[in-house]
Amino acid sequence: MMQEGQKTAERKAEQRRLVLQRRNELSPGQREKDSRTICEQILRSEIYRRSDTILVFKAFGSEADLSVFEQAAGSEGKTLLYPFCPDQEHLLPLKPGGAWETDRFGIRVPVRTDAEEADPASIDLILCPCAGFDESGGRLGMGKGYYDRFFPKCPQAFRLLVAFEAQRLEKVITEPWDVTMDGIVTEARLLLF
Repeated sequence: MMQEGQKTAERKAEQRRLVLQRRNELSPGQREKDSRTICEQILRSEIYRRSDTILVFKAFGSEADLSVFEQAAGSEGKTLLYPFCPDQEHLLPLKPGGAWETDRFGIRVPVRTDAEEADPASIDLILCPCAGFDESGGRLGMGKGYYDRFFPKCPQAFRLLVAFEAQRLEKVITEPWDVTMDGIVTEARLLLF
């Protein structure tokens, strides 16, 4: 049993290495252009229009940059929350109070003492980062499980995976605890399941 679990972990690690390499190979100019297109697709979607409270992420490394989305959604009066990981297991949704810092992973997050913790059940839309994805909604995360443990706390939230086409896999290797997404947005398309 342990060997099978180890083999699965190794296969997921290999998938992660492959898609992160492909994402990192996108030029900064291409990432900026594609990130803008992704933001525009989200902003035009019906799921966005129906959502009042949205969990969004700050881009880390070569992830899609959602700054254009953040600015537009904020100006439309949407409540934007950001993920904060206070320990090795939990993700907290925080409404920023103005101050930001870099967490232990190198990701920009609201300063917890300056932010307001939000009720996960109030979230309508979760924009999910990933390492990779497949066309059936399979999500390959970074391997820590923060989002997968968080999703059950948000029963009404629509889970929209945000990625570049370069991150697409034929089939994501999944385990029983991996949560399938409700939709995918890339620079090329918006798929809702």
